[in-house]
Amino acid sequence: MNRYHLLINYLIDIDSSREENEDFFEELCLRCCRGESVLIESEKQSSDECNYLLLNAYVNSVPKDVCSVPWSNAHFPDVRLNRRKTDDDLRKDFEQFKKNYKRENALYWYTSNHFFNKIFNRACRTEDVLEIYRFRSYIKDLCEQLSNLHIDYIRNLKSAGISTFTCYRGQLISKKEINELQNNIGKFFLTNSFLSTSLDKDAAYCFCDRSGQSVNTDNYEAVFFSYVIDINISSKPYADIQCNSKFKDEEEVLFSMGTIFRNDSINYCEENNTWYVSMSLVSTTNTDFEEAKPNFDTMQDRSILLMLADFAEGTKNGFTQAEHLYRLALQNQGEPFWYYCKIYNTLARLCKENGQYAAAIDNYTMIVNISEHNIHSYPNIALENIMMSNLNIAKIYSIVDYSQAIPKLNEIVENNSYDLKVKAEAYKLMGDIYKLRMNSLSDALKHYHLSYMNDSTREEYIQNITLVEQ
Repeated sequence: MNRYHLLINYLIDIDSSREENEDFFEELCLRCCRGESVLIESEKQSSDECNYLLLNAYVNSVPKDVCSVPWSNAHFPDVRLNRRKTDDDLRKDFEQFKKNYKRENALYWYTSNHFFNKIFNRACRTEDVLEIYRFRSYIKDLCEQLSNLHIDYIRNLKSAGISTFTCYRGQLISKKEINELQNNIGKFFLTNSFLSTSLDKDAAYCFCDRSGQSVNTDNYEAVFFSYVIDINISSKPYADIQCNSKFKDEEEVLFSMGTIFRNDSINYCEENNTWYVSMSLVSTTNTDFEEAKPNFDTMQDRSILLMLADFAEGTKNGFTQAEHLYRLALQNQGEPFWYYCKIYNTLARLCKENGQYAAAIDNYTMIVNISEHNIHSYPNIALENIMMSNLNIAKIYSIVDYSQAIPKLNEIVENNSYDLKVKAEAYKLMGDIYKLRMNSLSDALKHYHLSYMNDSTREEYIQNITLVEQ
């Protein structure tokens, strides 16, 4: 069980307001009218196992009266998915969706060949947590409808004396993914989106046909998946959605995101140039997933926005997404002051790492201001925040403008309430500035001695003195 799947479990708990919905629809309409293109495919598939059973416990917690289809007025993907469509066609698609979407027909929209469905699937496929965040209520609607169908589906199968069945899926995937399947026989795979399969073997195999594809498929291989399902084991919900689908003749069985399968085998057939992969459903109570429970329990005490931001921060080019999510987290009302200080501290670090020094200083300054406001109620925590933030501001000044660093560092060492170790670090920074930026070894040695006098436990301070004296 990885962080991304756990995040989906928690994600749906964040309600979207009607104002968010209206902002989203306005933004989406503008995107439609601009007619800008969207990438058709991405080969990012969480091959690094970037943590996906973290994002479906939250799934059941959105209140019934929350307006369906969540959105934010932040940047949304461009949505011209068919270049042959005119602007008028796109406007009609948009208006149709806005007018007709209801929570009880979420599955219908999922199975339609509509721009909305394609955007949603791309967000899941690329594990884009910011985009998935915007779809949180729609995911809730899908899971809720699928869960209700699942109960009846299992009851009907048992009444018919069926304990296992097989469903199929044909698709083209990259050679890199083929290698991953070959190298992970017997391993577990978790779906990062809703998984569409068919009970009709021939219908599923049609999706292995390259001739029907609108893009270059030279780097892709035809793969035919067989999924063996034991209906008696505990799993994420799945159901025959034929009656709820736009396409009534596909005998479609849909599996919830976060469903666990075991990769049993993979074989190549030269006769039809197709890979055949056999997978079987795995119980969510499988002991191999027990180790994730401590992480799951720990996360319940954390803001979902902070978890999403942490996740985004660890992804490639995730700075913008992480910053946006941290800013959203700052809008939470009623949190203790150190909650906001931690977020500003993280934002400052991210800005500094990305060379945005002025923004980093602004964030550290926010910590100082918030902590000074709370110093009488929480003196120890507040003082710690003030000391470390001022020290971090001085460190940035020592990089971009050492003339401003010296006064800030003097302010730190002259404050009688500051910790001696913080003062020691401040003296050390002044010594570095005098040595490296101002070429004054005597002043550098003086401040290195002062750093050692305030904290004699750090070997680095002794080494600084020795180097200058040599």
